[in-house]
Amino acid sequence: GLQFEWAWQHPKRSRLVKGVYRSKRPPYGMKGKLQILYEMLNLLPWKNYPLHVHYTSNDVMDVGQKYSKKLPAHMDVVSGTLDG
Repeated sequence: GLQFEWAWQHPKRSRLVKGVYRSKRPPYGMKGKLQILYEMLNLLPWKNYPLHVHYTSNDVMDVGQKYSKKLPAHMDVVSGTLDG
């Protein structure tokens, strides 16, 4: 979990992610962070894990799905409260 978070926050410095952003500036802002998230979830080792993307806002989920890569088929995307 900590490796994922660090790589997400430092995509140009992470050895697992930097190849994606080698020649260009990583995206920034909410849309950019969502693009990095979806990009990372399509990279090894994370693309093989049974992960779930849980949004607490439908608006943010719409942005993430509109401007980002598709996730591997085994990953779920849900929206709602974190209570259960």
